[in-house]
Amino acid sequence: MTQTHDYAGGSGEGLSGLSNLLGLIGDPSAAATLAAEIKVLDSKIAELREIEASLTHLREEIDSKETDLAAREASARDMATWLEAKEKGDRELQRVLDRRESEISARETSSFAAREEQLQAGEAKLAQLKKQIDNLMAQFRADLAAL
Repeated sequence: MTQTHDYAGGSGEGLSGLSNLLGLIGDPSAAATLAAEIKVLDSKIAELREIEASLTHLREEIDSKETDLAAREASARDMATWLEAKEKGDRELQRVLDRRESEISARETSSFAAREEQLQAGEAKLAQLKKQIDNLMAQFRADLAAL
């Protein structure tokens, strides 16, 4: 069983606490108890300092991780902004390419139709010329046979 004493006293008991402390020093068992309690308090103070150092280290780690997280969040926001701009650019590019493809297709269709008309007109003219040649050959044969 340990004896406890009011060593320091309250704020208004500073001198009486000091006189109590001085009284304990003269009592060997109280002095030993006091020394043991001081040793326990020193041990607890050392533990508290270790805990405080550990907490400080943990706070520093947390601060570092928060800083890293904030940087990663900023990078993610930048990446999202870049990706959004890229997607917008891709959509605009696709729209331009689709429009150009449509224009080219329309021109090719129009050009093909014009060439088709020219070909048909040429074939009709060729058929007409062939008919004229056949008629002229028939007349030539008839004239030749009449001679």
